[in-house]
Amino acid sequence: MRKLTNLEYLLLFLVHARPASGYALRKQFATTPLGYYSDSPGSIYPALQRLKRRALLRAAKDPSPTGRRKTLFSATPKALAELRHWVHGPVTREEVRYDPPALMLRFVICAQLFGYKAARKFLSQLSSPVQEIIKELETYLNGPGKSLPLSGRLAVEQGLESFRAFDAWATRAGQELDRSSS
Repeated sequence: MRKLTNLEYLLLFLVHARPASGYALRKQFATTPLGYYSDSPGSIYPALQRLKRRALLRAAKDPSPTGRRKTLFSATPKALAELRHWVHGPVTREEVRYDPPALMLRFVICAQLFGYKAARKFLSQLSSPVQEIIKELETYLNGPGKSLPLSGRLAVEQGLESFRAFDAWATRAGQELDRSSS
């Protein structure tokens, strides 16, 4: 069975918190920082149907005040198990390097569904792969990267700085979680 997409995990999380119609979810994406993900009906509605087919969502008709029946989606117990499995899974170098938005989504879902202690553990898993990437980029810049054209070197330096900033954020976030848990 194929892995869920970040959008599908986000939808599971949102309807786990409160059942919602596809339209309400689209509106939430369009009016909040969730706008990183498309609010297009061509992405949201097919994702909801895929989740329903996998028995991660259930759909129920709900009459609206206008008399028009809308479909409300809610998460099944299987959905919570899927979210738990995803957020508690190992943090990989590939995910750190190529999919930071998925890491932030995992962090938020972890904190909100499973608590700050679980989120702190998630952040501690980030440290090793982030440090490895930082070390790799520093080594490259101090070796073969010296012969890069200026624009290439500056681009690699920007990548290095973004990983350093990510590492600093994870450290600070972990400290804030520790303070809130005490």
